[in-house]
Amino acid sequence: MPLTYTTGVVPLEQFLLPEGLDGSQGMNHSANTPFIPATDDYQAIGNWLARLEPASHTYRSYRREAERLLLWAILVKQKALSSLDMLDMGEYRTFLADPQPAHLWVGPPKKKGQPDWKPFTGSLSPRSRRFSETVINGLFTFLVNQHYLLNNPLTALAKLKNPDALKPMDTNRSFNEAQWQLIQAFLDTQAANADVGEKLKWLRTRMIIQLAYGTGLRLHELVNAKLGDLETRQRQGKTQHWLMVLGKGQKWRDVPIPLPLYRLMAETYQQLTGRQLNRPSPGNPIIPPLRGAANNALTPLAIHRVIKEAFTTAASSLSITNPSGRKIIGRQRPLAAAHPRLTGGGPQHPAHHDPGQFGAQQYCHHLQLCPFGQRCQA
Repeated sequence: MPLTYTTGVVPLEQFLLPEGLDGSQGMNHSANTPFIPATDDYQAIGNWLARLEPASHTYRSYRREAERLLLWAILVKQKALSSLDMLDMGEYRTFLADPQPAHLWVGPPKKKGQPDWKPFTGSLSPRSRRFSETVINGLFTFLVNQHYLLNNPLTALAKLKNPDALKPMDTNRSFNEAQWQLIQAFLDTQAANADVGEKLKWLRTRMIIQLAYGTGLRLHELVNAKLGDLETRQRQGKTQHWLMVLGKGQKWRDVPIPLPLYRLMAETYQQLTGRQLNRPSPGNPIIPPLRGAANNALTPLAIHRVIKEAFTTAASSLSITNPSGRKIIGRQRPLAAAHPRLTGGGPQHPAHHDPGQFGAQQYCHHLQLCPFGQRCQA
């Protein structure tokens, strides 16, 4: 079906710049010939995004922030993006904290192109607003360097403070050893007792959550993890397993995989695919699909849904099978939003000390659902 272009609250690829607001005559538009093939703001944004891999998490998040800013500039300020100034950007900060009118800007998550798609699912947290401004600053800086814009309107504004800069890690919002043991027992039970149609699903669910918790990988890092990224090394007479991960900033890092986790991964991969984990197929994902080609990787949204379903089911199950344990857990604050860590004397793993990594706790926090049925308040 061909795209319908319109000037309204629509995804970036369907947005039609109105005549006079396309940026070609913007107040901040450079009179010099730009170094990029762009005659309007839409094309300029396209050139900025073209530097990124279209399938990457970075591309999606950068496109989202540019999309929101362009829609706001045209529909709210009735100004071209290349006419925005310092005062406008100050107003945009306020808008991100509370996108109004809500009926126009806010709605449940939907795929682009679906009816009633909205660019926001709610107000942005201080951390999300700071991220948004960092991305937009990168956009403006790129356009200035390419001689498309004269100035970066954000440079005159004081930088947003990092909401976590002086905030100590709240270990009360992490899994303690007892909670993690309950979760593992629940996952083991589901995988062992599921009927034929559900068994493979729960085996993979257990593998996903264990891998997320044991390594602290982000959602898109789990998706992109390939068999070829696994390495086995011999050090001081011991066998060690490592995963090469391409993370933020397109930087590689080595993530250690504890031996019990590696054994679980190998066993589960064999059960799901009938193949060995170390079989030469470097392009296949570590988390295999349940159907289709072996090299089809899950999407971040799919893993998000898998974890959400697992925690929702766990909440229901634990309320019946372990009410006393759930009552004790219910006194704890919601799950960690910093990075995966066991508290209360639980085992510590080297990956858990990297504040740039995230695990199952953060996913649960983003889902706003405690696995023990308690709604998160943070």
